[in-house]
Amino acid sequence: MSRRSATTDAILSAAQFSALRDMIAAYGGIVIDTGNRRMLGSAGAARPTLTGRDLPHYLHLIGTPAGHDELRRLIELVVNHETLFFRNAPHFRALRDVLLTELDQARPPGVPLRIWSAGCATGEEAYSLALTARATLGPQRPLQIIGSDLSEPALERARHATYRGRTLNNVPPEWLERYFIREGDTYRITNDIRELVRFRWLNLLEPIPADLHGVDLIFCQNVTIYFHEAARRALMARFHQALAPDGLLFLGFSETLWNVFDGFQSRSVADAYVYVKAVSLPHAPLSATRKAAASPGRQRRMPAATPPATASPPVNHAGLARAHADRGELDQAMAEARQALAVDPLDEHATLLLGILHARHMEWEAAITQLERARYLNPNAPLISFHLATTYEQCGRAEQAVREYRNTLRKLEPHPPETILDGVSVAWLRETCQAALRQ
Repeated sequence: MSRRSATTDAILSAAQFSALRDMIAAYGGIVIDTGNRRMLGSAGAARPTLTGRDLPHYLHLIGTPAGHDELRRLIELVVNHETLFFRNAPHFRALRDVLLTELDQARPPGVPLRIWSAGCATGEEAYSLALTARATLGPQRPLQIIGSDLSEPALERARHATYRGRTLNNVPPEWLERYFIREGDTYRITNDIRELVRFRWLNLLEPIPADLHGVDLIFCQNVTIYFHEAARRALMARFHQALAPDGLLFLGFSETLWNVFDGFQSRSVADAYVYVKAVSLPHAPLSATRKAAASPGRQRRMPAATPPATASPPVNHAGLARAHADRGELDQAMAEARQALAVDPLDEHATLLLGILHARHMEWEAAITQLERARYLNPNAPLISFHLATTYEQCGRAEQAVREYRNTLRKLEPHPPETILDGVSVAWLRETCQAALRQ
């Protein structure tokens, strides 16, 4: 690991890397950090060759409106589209156990429930939403599921609806048998579910099309972790405008609206944490606050809003998260860690734990986001640097891993070998870092 590729810096100069990074950020809002310089360099070397241009002429092309299609192809080589069915299980439990039923009761009969998977990649999330809504509400409630993404190849795979391997790990066996057709070592989603979903190309940095306004739910998970802050703020404002009154926004576990956008109210549901388009009665059930669109004769009587609960001692969500993690209850641990951060976004321990949990789920970008935040909150903590180093290593960021292993060793210097840091001996940490640096 200590050896650097001799071609790493030869592919892109610092100025060329900065130019490419700025063009990608301006077009797609995606931030490419220096740790991805090698990946961007490889893509930046392959695409000019395929298009018959040298690198300077290629950079000029993709910097013009005529080169946007080529810029999009370059972005597709850099951005990770890996995803899973029913990723972030607490969100789907909240939909199944509470939220879909509330929406169904608030909607007049025959009106479609509209759900948008923004940044759907290869379609697993969009189909997971369709499966959950159909299984929960049955055929009597019309459904419209929209999946959008910046990558045409990913959307083409989504339309094909054929999957294999670990992406199917979270699908219940009975659903795999009922809603999938086995074809050798792959599984294709049945036509009745495929017909509920339509896919379209969409750049989330551009205005949201009129036909996507009025949606009831937006899922946008682990998408904005790639965005710069200005792009994230603008996107949340557009989502707010596109959602129906009391519409719901689901973000990834590592994403928060704290200090980003204040037009949503938070709501805890079935171990999940969702955002509700702001209304006059915060946190009231959807069925109590949504204005049904039916004629007066067909409107349903809405239950009264839930009365405020009596005061109770504050909950130590960070402590609960750690307790769940120690028992191997990772979904519950993740939900409690997110609750802790909702109360105190500067909670170093909850941030670190959330990063570790994402790494356990092999959600590398989300893990790195949280671990880097934890390092910012406590720049002298050896364990934070150690977890960040191992995560960098797992996702192929060799140079950043080397740097962080060295940082860990530097931060361990004041501690005697026999010292125990959060259950881990300093001697073991040193040996592990030194072994990693020798590879």
